[in-house]
Amino acid sequence: MNQNNKSIEPSSFKDSAGFVYYQNGKVYRDVLNSFLLNYNAVKSKGIYNSLIENKFLFPFKELNENGNIRLESEKIALITYPYEWGFQQMKEGAIFQLELIEKCLNQGAMLKDASPFNIQFINGNPIFIDVLSIDEYVSDKPWQAYKQFCEMFLAPLLLSAYFPENWNKELQINLEGISLKKTAALLPLKARLSSLALIHIIWHSKFQMKGKGSGEVKMPKQKVLSILSHLKMGIKELKKYSPSKQWTNYQQQLPYTTDQFQLKSDTVKQWINKSYYKLVLDIGANHSLFVNHLQYRADDILVIDNDDAVVDSLFKEKKERVSALHVDISLPSPALGLLLNERKSFTERVRPDLTLALAVIHHLFHSRNIPMNRLAELFAEYSKELIIEFVSENDEQFQLIKNVNNKHPYNKNLFEEEFEKYFSIDKVVEVKSGKRFLYHMFTKTQ
Repeated sequence: MNQNNKSIEPSSFKDSAGFVYYQNGKVYRDVLNSFLLNYNAVKSKGIYNSLIENKFLFPFKELNENGNIRLESEKIALITYPYEWGFQQMKEGAIFQLELIEKCLNQGAMLKDASPFNIQFINGNPIFIDVLSIDEYVSDKPWQAYKQFCEMFLAPLLLSAYFPENWNKELQINLEGISLKKTAALLPLKARLSSLALIHIIWHSKFQMKGKGSGEVKMPKQKVLSILSHLKMGIKELKKYSPSKQWTNYQQQLPYTTDQFQLKSDTVKQWINKSYYKLVLDIGANHSLFVNHLQYRADDILVIDNDDAVVDSLFKEKKERVSALHVDISLPSPALGLLLNERKSFTERVRPDLTLALAVIHHLFHSRNIPMNRLAELFAEYSKELIIEFVSENDEQFQLIKNVNNKHPYNKNLFEEEFEKYFSIDKVVEVKSGKRFLYHMFTKTQ
């Protein structure tokens, strides 16, 4: 194999069974000799093939090079992290993880860990990507990743069920999850009425604090399956606490006449129909109206919004090629972990060919107090091609969200002046008389 352009995955240092690297657009995982017996034992039971066939495990093929086992798979174009997921996505990831463990147990295997970072979503559906986390099941051995599951999946879900915030964001502060002790202290008294919170967080935390989490404990397989079943049933019943409905009914309160909105829709469709894109970023979409235009004109479409309810609504649609994340474009996920490269920043992972920013610039201007020159700089960071809607000061929605304390200048001439420092304006269409304008731009070659 050509060793040129071989790139090691920085986060794979935690894996004692192998390591991951990228080469020629493929992903490779070398199995270390210390884990080879375990790998062959799991393979001999047909577990890997079974999980792939049932869409639990991301497909791979085995390469045998001079006795060294190397696993090859396709590269996932869009990697997302659990602190960018909405409530519904985390919930489905948790249920998927539990069902995967059940599948493994019933075939004589077990997962060594329970990290949501080992799960990715393709077309809205979860898939497990860490093949070497699957090991032989040892009879009567406890579920060693139980605490990790509770801290990385259950804790943010429960807190999001009792409080309005998206508690998945806490995993950005601590990549190892929200501690049992902290979660137990945060949960309200009424959480004790829920056996899910009482058993798996509150009692579990006390058990850990008393030092009973160490030592050799036997646990029959049926007991492990019972714990998995109880977790799964409880998580299925969880609902996000009081999600905001501000923008989920956007289509019913569009700030356009029917003709104006049709013009906007037709214009966007006309502009995008001339190209095919690898990745499209739709910022502050609120709905999937324009995603529908793009669905078969791109390999991947990423829709981001800062409203929990919007993200959950878009995720539930499960549109092919479409991902929905809870990301604020003005506060994107930073690089995190060891040497700040264990988890890549949002900007590193998301390099779109086309960015849509329809009716979002005035929100960023007022809610984040971002001046026009920095807004132009922000969009230039993401956009090779940009379709952006300018909402003028006399628009009704602008007046509705106007921040009187924001003293930065805002007008159409300034917008064009600042954006033309980075972009060439290709076309402009007035979609709402004197109030809303669509711009088609391309970044200037350096």
